[in-house]
Amino acid sequence: MDLKYRDEEIPIENITFDVIGGPDYVDSIYHIRMIVPIILGEFEDQQFLIAGNRRIASARAAYDRAVADGTLEQRPWLRTIPVRIWENINPTDRATISFIENERRSDNYVNTVLLIRAAQARGDWDLVRKASQFTRTDENKYRGLMELEPEWFDLYSQGKINQNVLIKAAGIGPARRKKFLESFSEHLKEEPEAKVTGSLLQAARRQEATAILGTAPLQIFKKVEAPAEAVVHDELVFLVAFGHMPEAEVYTDKTAAQARKQEVEGARLFQCIEL
Repeated sequence: MDLKYRDEEIPIENITFDVIGGPDYVDSIYHIRMIVPIILGEFEDQQFLIAGNRRIASARAAYDRAVADGTLEQRPWLRTIPVRIWENINPTDRATISFIENERRSDNYVNTVLLIRAAQARGDWDLVRKASQFTRTDENKYRGLMELEPEWFDLYSQGKINQNVLIKAAGIGPARRKKFLESFSEHLKEEPEAKVTGSLLQAARRQEATAILGTAPLQIFKKVEAPAEAVVHDELVFLVAFGHMPEAEVYTDKTAAQARKQEVEGARLFQCIEL
């Protein structure tokens, strides 16, 4: 069965769950409104709270404040609470609930991939199918992360790399990722506190790109612009050559390459897979 949800605005007096946690967001809800809905599960006509303890506590406190200071009429949003209700979720199905809880987290890409991998490892293919509903919006990011080697997630769990850099690493081919991991492993022996940063990954990319470009006939390149991203991602690159002169410019953006070709009389545009 596919996972389905519906969004509702429920009167605050109808939210009767006992909650854990304080009213940490009372000021923002009082002055603005609740932005992120609470998350409920629904099973056999019964609802249960999945996420939103502090938001409920904050909404109640904001409502009471408005009643006390006489401003409730000016703050109509305090009368209801936005709710996302996931249907047909058994409260004992902790694996599915983990996906639902994870959907609202800032590091949801990595955590969702880890949950999917764990489900695959234990052969829970029904859960893997359900999880695909969480990955459709950013399918390319999830596909790249799913292809990463386990060592990258080990670095993530050790706090050596954050989600954004991990996504960038997913854009590098497996052979180049392997070289980077080997190099970084040696670097850790000298600098145990080192982390994989975006600049460190970019430096490795450019070093790799320079090595590849160095194998090209020198007469082709007198001027080269930003080839690194194209080379390390195995993307299409566009070469603008100027007449019979041994000079060319490399672009990763086709529109920019076409615009440059139009600027120079006699320039020719070539499309390459890799230089």
